[in-house]
Amino acid sequence: MLRNRSRSLKILSVCFCVPLLVSIAASLSHPDAALAGRFSKTCLNERIEFDESGRVVLVASCKDNKDGSYLWNDDGHPRGNRRLIISDSIANYGGNLAWAHNGSFQASCTDIRLETSTLWAKCGDGKGGHNVTSLNLDEKISNQAGVLDVDDF
Repeated sequence: MLRNRSRSLKILSVCFCVPLLVSIAASLSHPDAALAGRFSKTCLNERIEFDESGRVVLVASCKDNKDGSYLWNDDGHPRGNRRLIISDSIANYGGNLAWAHNGSFQASCTDIRLETSTLWAKCGDGKGGHNVTSLNLDEKISNQAGVLDVDDF
């Protein structure tokens, strides 16, 4: 009977240790994985711009994760603006913004704006109408060592 309890404890400890080891291995192989999404927690002055091709670009001043500080100009404003083309990762599906590869939502949307970390637009629904729709950019955009990036989806 004592032998069975010992064996049960070994099996139980293996069951608890395996998920923990897998989690540790995943965080070591992707050191910035804990930072997924939530770019607005470490960035300032977020805004939307359009490049020469009409693509939508997210611009922000972001902390460098190495030392956790912003870079500042002599005039007291943050420098090191980071730029990320977000229109390539967002699509218009029936009048609703959604994460997608090769998105190009700006082709069928107007009144594109950013409020805090939420992207807003008025998008065609494919039936002649339009919807006001939004997408939380904090879901998939992160600050990776001072660089804006779209997380995998």
